[in-house]
Amino acid sequence: MYPDGIAQYDNIGALLQTGNSQKHNLSVEAGSDKATIRAGFSYLDQAGVVKTTDFNRTSLSLSGQAKITEWLKFEGSMQYTKTGNAKVLRGTDGPLYRAMLWPMVDNMANYLTDDGTHIF
Repeated sequence: MYPDGIAQYDNIGALLQTGNSQKHNLSVEAGSDKATIRAGFSYLDQAGVVKTTDFNRTSLSLSGQAKITEWLKFEGSMQYTKTGNAKVLRGTDGPLYRAMLWPMVDNMANYLTDDGTHIF
């Protein structure tokens, strides 16, 4: 129990946020009886429930085929994917564990000194 009048902080709540996710897809296809081509683009962006976490992925694809003669046909495809993933440490080194140990009467958001070094 803390005495009345002492400020108390929700250090765990300050560390968390509402996560969200969005995905966008676009594809284009064209062709004739001799050749076809298809291009695709996909983008995924996710923000995690811990404020410093996120995941994103961008994918590009291209494929096509061409019928040169009755017995000769060319096909090809390629795909490029780039991902980014920011995770937090788990266990006793993770921010959630540290937030549970941080005193409620101290604002965890002020964990850096004026020169940018960690207080603890």
